[in-house]
Amino acid sequence: MECYQGGVTEEGELYLAMEYIDGFDLRRWLVEHGPLTEHQALGVVRKIAGALAYALQHGIIHRDVKPENILLKRHAGDEGFPFEVMLADLGSHAP
Repeated sequence: MECYQGGVTEEGELYLAMEYIDGFDLRRWLVEHGPLTEHQALGVVRKIAGALAYALQHGIIHRDVKPENILLKRHAGDEGFPFEVMLADLGSHAP
């Protein structure tokens, strides 16, 4: 997921300008389609584990991993689960 800009507003509020994701979250997928297949679940877990490892290497700890924070970006691929998996809603914390 791309981060284009970040900063502080004149009012002192922090902001991030992030990539728009054309898709939805994993919670919605599960509600509409039921459980993932073993192959799909392993793919999602592999991607999320990689994202968490990358974040940790950069001093970021995700404190709220849940289906609503796993975004599914549409792409041409597997007809049954044609998505790129992305982790959202990161918070920072000094390790």
